[in-house]
Amino acid sequence: MRLWTAEEKHLFKDIAIRLTSLLDATQLQRKLKQSEERLKLALEGTRVGLWDWNIQTDEVYFSPRWQTMLGFKPGEIEPYFRSWRDRIHPDEVQKVLQKLDLCLEGRCPFYETEHRLRAKDDGWIWVQARGEIVEWDKDGKPLRAVGTHTDISQRKHTEEKLKLSAVVFENTSEGVIITDVDKCILAVNKAFTAITGYEASEVIGKTPPILYASKQNKTSHTDIWAAMSDTGHWQGEIWNRRKNGEIYPQWINISHVKNETGGVSHYVYVFTDITVLKDSQDRLEHLAHHDPLTNLPNRLLFSIRLEHALERCRREGGKVAVLFFDLDRFKHINDNLGHPAGDQLLIYVSERLVNTVREEDTVARLSGDEFMILLEDLSVAEDAAHVAEKTLKTLAEPFALDNHVVYITTSIGISLFPDDAVDTEILLKNADTALYRAKDRGRNSFQFFTKELTVAAKQRAMLESSLRHAVENETFELYYQPQVSLNTGKLVGAEALVRWQHPRLGLLTPDRFLHVAEETGIVLELGNWVLRTACTQAKLWQQQGLPPLRIAVNVSPHQVTQGELAQIVAGILADTELEPRYLELEITEGSLLKRTEQTLDTLNNLSALGVSLAIDDFGKGYSSLNYLNRFHLHTLKIDQSFIKNIPQDPDDMAIVRAIIALAKSLRLTVIAEGVETQAQLQVLREQGCDHVQGYLFTAPLEISGFMNFLNTAPYPHPE
Repeated sequence: MRLWTAEEKHLFKDIAIRLTSLLDATQLQRKLKQSEERLKLALEGTRVGLWDWNIQTDEVYFSPRWQTMLGFKPGEIEPYFRSWRDRIHPDEVQKVLQKLDLCLEGRCPFYETEHRLRAKDDGWIWVQARGEIVEWDKDGKPLRAVGTHTDISQRKHTEEKLKLSAVVFENTSEGVIITDVDKCILAVNKAFTAITGYEASEVIGKTPPILYASKQNKTSHTDIWAAMSDTGHWQGEIWNRRKNGEIYPQWINISHVKNETGGVSHYVYVFTDITVLKDSQDRLEHLAHHDPLTNLPNRLLFSIRLEHALERCRREGGKVAVLFFDLDRFKHINDNLGHPAGDQLLIYVSERLVNTVREEDTVARLSGDEFMILLEDLSVAEDAAHVAEKTLKTLAEPFALDNHVVYITTSIGISLFPDDAVDTEILLKNADTALYRAKDRGRNSFQFFTKELTVAAKQRAMLESSLRHAVENETFELYYQPQVSLNTGKLVGAEALVRWQHPRLGLLTPDRFLHVAEETGIVLELGNWVLRTACTQAKLWQQQGLPPLRIAVNVSPHQVTQGELAQIVAGILADTELEPRYLELEITEGSLLKRTEQTLDTLNNLSALGVSLAIDDFGKGYSSLNYLNRFHLHTLKIDQSFIKNIPQDPDDMAIVRAIIALAKSLRLTVIAEGVETQAQLQVLREQGCDHVQGYLFTAPLEISGFMNFLNTAPYPHPE
């Protein structure tokens, strides 16, 4: 066997060293690769996105998690630096790249920012980015950087909520107290200090009872915390004390806050100083029951006190008197000296009246110059007479109004309970009746209500009774007055007018009984009868072969505001089989102003049925014309008071022209009633009036007379 030479041994040793080194490097690379794979897996498991940037080639490895974080599938994002840079929010791109440059230039050991990246759906997510240089060339130039992206959107949203909550907490106008479960104050806001006067440092660590007022609250604190125990919430009005000792009312909400285990961890008190609200409520309560000019009780409060007085009188006996009076010729003072002087006089009168009666008596101002005095615990009627005489004498003394000395007189009506009435309504009516008797007898006097003064009241009661009987037995009649087109001269419709054939008084027109029907509510039944009768007659004429006519029926304010008019009309039209276009409802201008929203609903429902709507007596109201646009109207009917004096009265001429022009501008049909002369007819024709009715053609006619008129009238114009 040949022995190795020294040179061969050296060569073999060198080869062995090199092989060992190569094996170590291979193992190191394998271990490094395994380490990197484990790092990537670990990062993916923590839901952190990995990036690996080859700075020389500008290529970037984006881990699957980095891509899915933005809503992409792995491999969808191009592996280049620009794919990341172009997704940075425009407001933050400069800041982010500046920080990255500092790291690349070696002026910062690592790179870290929080910024937004645009996701696949074009939404924005917040990320926390970290990275550092891991490889340089021999000249120290960076070759490779690696780092991570973590989705911090939820944290950012939470921070925003906390910031917003903090802003709200500090800037809300309500005071806020936060306590722990033992009701120890942990925090208060600025509004708390503004309301209570306590700084936060003065109350933190203490309990809310330091704020409690000694004034008795409607709800005790024991009751409050009993409710908190049951429901976890309580709200209500309590009285608390400011730092300066002032007691004030507050509206407070108390709620508990629970922790993760369901136990109560905190209590939150949110309260508002309602001093101004309480003062406003007190003022409104006072205004609701008192006259704003004289500060005397108004009609409402007077009625309440009168009812209480009568109840006590029924239990304990005695008498109650009502003195109803107004100032004689008060209008002259307003006209000659002006309303401010009139108001001042009313104030002086109220002061004298209060000083005239006992403290337990009530002096009230009803309206204008009308006053009432309530006297309780009277033994005889002469006690009321004594107060009336004293009142006349007191008010007869002169009043100094600025530079004028004014003398006034008054008339007083007296009604007694239980002598003259059994309830408040009749007692007040009787006092009013007695007042007018005093005026009739020369003023500056008082009159008791007496039996002879009941005659008028009895006549009215008899009329009401007869009226109810007439409604039950349908003893009314309808008369019809034709309506003629000025364009064609032909008959286009008729207004149905109710008449009452009274068994003793004869044929009565509505002005004799309609006011009683309105006051008693009988007008609802009467109005329904008129509607049904008119629709039945209109359909009957059509069945008899006569040309169709539009029938106009007056509707009272009670019918409009009671809310069921549209349903009633729909039912009558269905029962009579009359087409809605042949029915026109005439509504007074004043009724459109009462309970406007309900009226609007009623008229809209009627219009939806196809019924025509007309304003009757247009021009007599004093309202804004705004309602003409709100209601679905079809016709304006000029009141006959304006027609009566045309063409000779220039003022009425101007009014008629204006009404017709207004109707034309609103595309409404205009009809004039009360036409009696050819001159009136000519003016209306020249002004463009559409339809007319009146005695020039015929007075209202009963059925047979109207039938004769129909047979001789021109054929109706189809409008």
